[in-house]
Amino acid sequence: MPAPAERPHFLAFLRRGVTMSPRSRTCAVFFVLAVAATACSVRPSAVGPVSDARHLSSLSASYDAAVLALSPYAYYRLDETSGTVATDSSGNGRNATYQGTSGTHYLLGQTSIVAGLAHSLKTFGANPGYPKVAIPSVNLASNGSAWVSDFFVAAWAKPDSSQLSQATAVTEINDYYLGQGGANGSATTNAYMGGYPVANWWGSQTTFADGNAHLLTMTVHRNASGTCDLYLYVDGSAVQSATGTTCTGHSLIVVGTNAGIGGRVSFSGGAGPYFGEIGGVAIFSSALDARHALALWTGYLAR
Repeated sequence: MPAPAERPHFLAFLRRGVTMSPRSRTCAVFFVLAVAATACSVRPSAVGPVSDARHLSSLSASYDAAVLALSPYAYYRLDETSGTVATDSSGNGRNATYQGTSGTHYLLGQTSIVAGLAHSLKTFGANPGYPKVAIPSVNLASNGSAWVSDFFVAAWAKPDSSQLSQATAVTEINDYYLGQGGANGSATTNAYMGGYPVANWWGSQTTFADGNAHLLTMTVHRNASGTCDLYLYVDGSAVQSATGTTCTGHSLIVVGTNAGIGGRVSFSGGAGPYFGEIGGVAIFSSALDARHALALWTGYLAR
């Protein structure tokens, strides 16, 4: 059987440049470069705050899909338009409850700050000081006397930068806080993380209350030495860490009301209320890492 004819190299016509006019040769070079650029292109990752409709459209449904792909412990889209139930979209049945009075303490059905979700929640008003969304008993971190499990929490938030009277809690999970403020409970426009008491709060240099929606994520991990390591990410980038900290387990933890969104659980007198918009709050029962924080921000996991 005769050997198959050799396929000409796709650049062979360039090597025969003597048969081409200078203009034709230039066009051919640009054509090859264009094809190569198309073949080598990769999906761009999203950076910066979500601040316009075009950016929202480019990430449509990606965050939601990434959360569900990571099998959350509980997931609150906060996209309801009426009622008092904040549905747990993880499928684990941990529905939460809106607290306070609609129109006075919070508003449902607001313009979404999370790509792919129809609506977001807006919270305001210092009273009641307890969270605007009460999450049922969360068996993560400490139960008040012993360590139960590492965890990771993510939330989209767009805080009201005019409300700086105190540090505000976007979420609380068993005395671990994620929100707007500075070290030791100071009032700033930056993002912070920490555990009870406020002396264990660590601020970042990343401006959070800037009029844009941002993705806050926090990992809490109990290490082999029996102390806890905390990591804070904003928009997929690491902005603060605190290693070797005391693993909190304060006796004031109240089983059944030990977690919430939009305020601090243990201070019903008005401390730590969150002013602004929130959406897509996801809780995971393990210490996810920087790769997962970035995956939630970009909307896809690197394989």
